[in-house]
Amino acid sequence: MKTHFKKMKNTNYIGSWDLFDTNGKVVNRVVTITKVEKQEVFDGSGSGKSEQCPVAELKECKPFILNVTNMKAIAKALESPFIEDWAGKRIELTVKKIKSFGEFVDALRVLDKAPAAAASLPQLTPDNDKWAGVVKALFDGFTMQQIKGKYTISGEHEAQLVDEVNAMKGVKNV
Repeated sequence: MKTHFKKMKNTNYIGSWDLFDTNGKVVNRVVTITKVEKQEVFDGSGSGKSEQCPVAELKECKPFILNVTNMKAIAKALESPFIEDWAGKRIELTVKKIKSFGEFVDALRVLDKAPAAAASLPQLTPDNDKWAGVVKALFDGFTMQQIKGKYTISGEHEAQLVDEVNAMKGVKNV
């Protein structure tokens, strides 16, 4: 099991490191934008410097600081340049290598096409032949968001998955 070093720092915003699984592989994440607005963002260096940046609030995870590249990709994927039209819409996040300050680094990027509709995802239930594999994947470090990117799952069945994973880990449910 692997942990990206940037996950050791408590950041308020999603970053490329949040898309790496425990084996060091990138797992794209489909997220829902709840709103986009300018927010005061601190640079994280401890200097106290901040600036107004566009930030997308996301339903499934931490907010996303938007740069021009990602805003253009969202506008293309959602077929609208207006941030008000983006609320309630889903986008897909991935990681790309980019050149920055003379070196190649991982960058969080938005795919410029809308993700497949959730209705087209298979339903995950305990009687599904994939259930045991999903429980094992969660036990091995996959996140519930990664599972929801591949399956539609009810709240009741999500709770059951968590209970089964906790039982495997020896955690008592309260």
